[in-house]
Amino acid sequence: MRVQQRLTSGTIIAQDFRTSVRFPIFETGYVEWPYATNGGTLFLATFRGRVFGLTCRHVLEGFDWQRLRVTEAKFGKMFAPIRGLVYPSAPKGEAVDTDILDIAVVEFAPAVAPTFFPDPPYVLDAGTCGTANIGDVLYVNGALKEKSDLSEMPISPMFCLLEFADMGAASADPILRKACAGFANPEFTEITGLSGSPVFDMASKKLVGMAARGTLAAKTCTLWYIDMFDILTLVTAVAEGREATDYTKVVTRLTRTVIRHQL
Repeated sequence: MRVQQRLTSGTIIAQDFRTSVRFPIFETGYVEWPYATNGGTLFLATFRGRVFGLTCRHVLEGFDWQRLRVTEAKFGKMFAPIRGLVYPSAPKGEAVDTDILDIAVVEFAPAVAPTFFPDPPYVLDAGTCGTANIGDVLYVNGALKEKSDLSEMPISPMFCLLEFADMGAASADPILRKACAGFANPEFTEITGLSGSPVFDMASKKLVGMAARGTLAAKTCTLWYIDMFDILTLVTAVAEGREATDYTKVVTRLTRTVIRHQL
């Protein structure tokens, strides 16, 4: 799934979004059970030369972020030093009561360069990320909690690659988009762990969002994901050291009209 992309600078790169995915774990301090997790996924992104970790804030709930551990490789043994955690607060206007508050950005220590990660982060740029169109085929790569093993090193997460179809901005939340899938014989009973997973659009060959939550009912899976437009806006503010940011977003929604024929 390695694709060629043209950056805004004109440079052509080739990258596979799946190499950016990590299984976020927390150090417990207990010898018998050294690591714990809520389930969830984190992915690495390079933006303006810096590496950031992106995940959902609810993936980190119940743990001290200073105990968060992110491996150098997808199945790694080394941990990248973390400097801090940034997330939105005090939303205004249309951002109130939206999933904008569920985005979390992990800042790594200054010494952590993109080359620290043998499985490289995803390069964020206007040429590599965007917003999906209704009907586009989407791929989601994330860790399934029920099939992952934290009992010993190296950590053994079980990653899945699931195909969805974009259904558009189908809620009152301007941050979220909806995607649906049908699985003939799923090898899992729940999709706990997909939160924080990158969502890649095969039509545009761009990263289009991050999974927020979903449901699996029988063979039908529904996924709600945060639009990459909002994520990139937050990452830009963090990279520039701004404490606040305001932006305008245009959201297009399909509406149904009932046409009655009179005879």
